[in-house]
Amino acid sequence: MRQFVAVVARLNLVISRMRVLLVEDDPIVVDGVKAALEGVGFAVDRFATAEEAEMSLPSDTFALAIVDLGLPGMNGMELIRRLRHRGNRVPVMILSARDNVKDVVEGLGAG
Repeated sequence: MRQFVAVVARLNLVISRMRVLLVEDDPIVVDGVKAALEGVGFAVDRFATAEEAEMSLPSDTFALAIVDLGLPGMNGMELIRRLRHRGNRVPVMILSARDNVKDVVEGLGAG
């Protein structure tokens, strides 16, 4: 049991140092996602536009990017393409109300 507690403590330490990039313009969605992630120890950096997020990425390291597709200005799919083109391999979770097959295939193709 002591070993289990030690492993959990180490995992909590790792999670508390992990940063998540959240690119979402809807404040209600932001509040929910941010609260859930921070509740388990992640640090969350939120940007309302893809352009803002793209400017922060060269200098910051993230464990995960959560990207909305329907953003004002540059859409989330273009942001993902640009990240991959620059060699950024951060894991991406797409957050979207879109549910058609074309968008799913496009998201997988973008990386």
